[in-house]
Amino acid sequence: MEKSRRIAGREFVIILLALVTLVSASIAGVYSSNYYEFYPALQQLQVTNPAMSFAPNSTSLNAYAIFTVTNPTSYQGLTLYGFEPSFNVYAPNGTLIPAGSLISFIPPLEPLTPSTVLRYNISFTGSGSGVNQIWQMVNAGANPAGFNFNFTIGIGVRTFIDTFATVHAVYLCSSHIGGGDCVQAAFSLSSAPTSGPGGGGV
Repeated sequence: MEKSRRIAGREFVIILLALVTLVSASIAGVYSSNYYEFYPALQQLQVTNPAMSFAPNSTSLNAYAIFTVTNPTSYQGLTLYGFEPSFNVYAPNGTLIPAGSLISFIPPLEPLTPSTVLRYNISFTGSGSGVNQIWQMVNAGANPAGFNFNFTIGIGVRTFIDTFATVHAVYLCSSHIGGGDCVQAAFSLSSAPTSGPGGGGV
């Protein structure tokens, strides 16, 4: 009887170990799948600038720009939590005008689900002596369409690795009245975790 109990105990341990191994392998498989899918998803995130305009006066550019963020992949584990635009302004002759600044904007926490377009309408005033300079140039006959606005967009993305690292991407947009083109310049991982819930792609 004692021998039978020892055998039964060993069988229970073997079954338990097998179940633990199976569950661990399943979890590892999900994380492995996410690991290989979310990098391409990050690289393919799209930012566009379909509209931009400004009507300067002596103290403000009275400008607005529309930006969109799209996840064109089938990956479902991304959540946008940060959108940080800044800009510089160039005159029609290519001279940098000291009117650019960081634009204060806090986006809502939104999932970047496949093919969903997140749209942000952003107003900004500019800063420094360049604002008045631009106004004077336009009053003197400079074509507003000739001014170029170079935007740098920092994006914060939450993913399934939020416990270990956060993800940031940088986009550069060359814009003028009517809109412009944006390209991804870089993305990076930061070891400092972001507070709050993370994305959970599967």
